[in-house]
Amino acid sequence: MAIFSGLADWIQENAALVAAGTLLLNVVVLAIVFWQTLLTRRSAKIAERAFLADRQIRELSDLPKSGYLFPAIMCLRRWRDHMQQLIDERDSLLTRIEQGDHTLAKEHGVQEPAGLVDSYLYEQAPEWLRVLAVTGAQYYYNCTCLLARWSGTGPLISSDLFLTGVIPRAREGATRITEMLTYLEHRLPDWYANSPASLSDRDFLDK
Repeated sequence: MAIFSGLADWIQENAALVAAGTLLLNVVVLAIVFWQTLLTRRSAKIAERAFLADRQIRELSDLPKSGYLFPAIMCLRRWRDHMQQLIDERDSLLTRIEQGDHTLAKEHGVQEPAGLVDSYLYEQAPEWLRVLAVTGAQYYYNCTCLLARWSGTGPLISSDLFLTGVIPRAREGATRITEMLTYLEHRLPDWYANSPASLSDRDFLDK
């Protein structure tokens, strides 16, 4: 107890010194925190620069294969837009189903998956692009094959199947293909994707 009492007396007698020491300690702690924050920001900037440099290198290396991107993007957009159309026109299509309109099969249905993906694109494109194209076709066919039940001779699709089968598949397919397009559309820099296409590469070579 005598030790603690003596310590208390010393602190009271040297209050100014203790306060100065505490202030100095706080300043040191703040300086360390500030330095750590500065280092973290610098590390983040370095990482960001490295990421951008890596992205630019990847974009440039992908340019020779970019010719296959455009037809793949066009197919995916067409499938996505068709499924979105089914969603947007749900009520009018439902009315036509209830009225027994047989023309809807030709208008919106896909009887067979063959031909959805261009064979030349599939054979020549990089493997990752083939996977995306076929995956998009699977989502599209999964939705539109149900619509092919509209025919003059076969059974009509029911209103219930349209609402519980076609529309949910259309929503999922449109969402997934939008995700694929987001990935594909960021594979190329804007200066290349939006460049004039009126002339081919060979038009600029020596004759």
